Amino acid sequence: MTPTEMITLTTKEFLYNQDETRKEIHEKFYHYYKGNDAQVKEYLTSALSITYSADRISQFQLNYINITNKLINQLAVIYKQPATRKLARLGIDGKYIVDEKATEYLKKILPIDVNTQDKTAHRLAKLFGSSFTQVLFKDGTIKYRVHPNQQLTIRCDEDDIEKMNLLMYDRECNKDGRPEITTVVWTEDAHYKLDELGNIESIENNEANVNPYGCIPFAKFILDHGEDIWGVGQGDAVNVNEQINFLLTKLMNDDVVLGTAGTVLAVNLGLTKKGTVDGDETGVREVKIGVKNPITVENARSDGGLLPPSLTHISFNPQIEAVKQTIDWYIKTIALTKGLNPNSFLADTQATSGYSKIIDSLEQLEIRQDDLEACRVFEKERFEITREVNNYFAKSTEGREYQLQTISEDLEMLIDFAEIEIPKTPDELWRDRENRIKYNMASPVDFIIEENPDEDETSAQEIIDANKLINESMKPKTEGQSLLNQFLNKPGQAAT
Repeated sequence: MTPTEMITLTTKEFLYNQDETRKEIHEKFYHYYKGNDAQVKEYLTSALSITYSADRISQFQLNYINITNKLINQLAVIYKQPATRKLARLGIDGKYIVDEKATEYLKKILPIDVNTQDKTAHRLAKLFGSSFTQVLFKDGTIKYRVHPNQQLTIRCDEDDIEKMNLLMYDRECNKDGRPEITTVVWTEDAHYKLDELGNIESIENNEANVNPYGCIPFAKFILDHGEDIWGVGQGDAVNVNEQINFLLTKLMNDDVVLGTAGTVLAVNLGLTKKGTVDGDETGVREVKIGVKNPITVENARSDGGLLPPSLTHISFNPQIEAVKQTIDWYIKTIALTKGLNPNSFLADTQATSGYSKIIDSLEQLEIRQDDLEACRVFEKERFEITREVNNYFAKSTEGREYQLQTISEDLEMLIDFAEIEIPKTPDELWRDRENRIKYNMASPVDFIIEENPDEDETSAQEIIDANKLINESMKPKTEGQSLLNQFLNKPGQAAT
């Protein structure tokens, strides 16, 4: 083996080991965020083993809560409401001119769950420091799929740590009637998969193993620009979550159950069972405590000889309030560290005034402002990949069956992110809407869509027109008769 080959092999081994460590960390982040029961309990058991014996832990009731999910979801606020996207081209006067026809086509091909995918991409970017959304074509429309970071292997350009040269992920498939894990590989030029032995196999009628798009069809959402493409992520939040779970388990088992129930102390009752250590008998055994495990002491003596046999109940001084306060302190600390209002995490949060809600929203407004630029970069790259995928299939037989159209290269996507809504009382909402109508900033159509985002302008106007006809028909025919009375009386029937 030449020195160059040796260096290459050593580098590959280093990158592999480094990537495996990173995947383990991201896998832990993901399980805590999702609250996956079995995995969280494994992490909790590992943390408890530092303090408690395995036999003691086996008798514990494991208690945990999901602080990570709530924290991440409150930090990722850009896509709380759907974003508005339009396609436009730059005019000679330097202003963008919206192409209504192209915009309608984009709405048609975008996934029906695009806002759900947006939320997932933003939240996982908050969790990991970055996230990656695959753009694919299926059943006549574009699909978006966010891959958790622990599933991905990425190699980047040496001079540009955010330019992907290779991306791989595993997927399970059925081969000859048995499940097999294959690795899907993307580069700018190639697309294929590797079987369990590392042999190259073609994917879905792509015998040449080429990448038809000319780009790796994964859009990067990078919130934390660090030393590599992955970022740092919320390791401190996950660590605090683990410590809280540790304390909750201790609280329930040591302080609530054992602390309030106590244990039994048996003195000189001959309860110690002999065992063997390396073939020799011994009367020593591990001391266990708790309702199921009385403490036994044999051959206990005083100056007068053996103590008389006794069976007594021992009570403890449980530190329930102290542990609860420590848990609350942990929650407050991590919330404040992330720029959030800690009261939103605590169970004893009281109802707040409108002004307090505005103050509490200021941190989220600032966090939103910090994330906006990263969101725009992500949306721009995802649209460019979407255009490449769409245009490729628009020229294919399959695309023509679905009446796909090409998206012009001179079109750019303009995106408007919804503002954070500060909660309003009914009176505040009414006054706000009156002012918006007064200054021609909105119409009743906008209010219907605000209350029911599933409606569009056409259906909202139909609702208004229908209500108008009903209300007009219900106008009192005699002065002083209310609309309600008119509604209750049948045509031709006098009001009573």
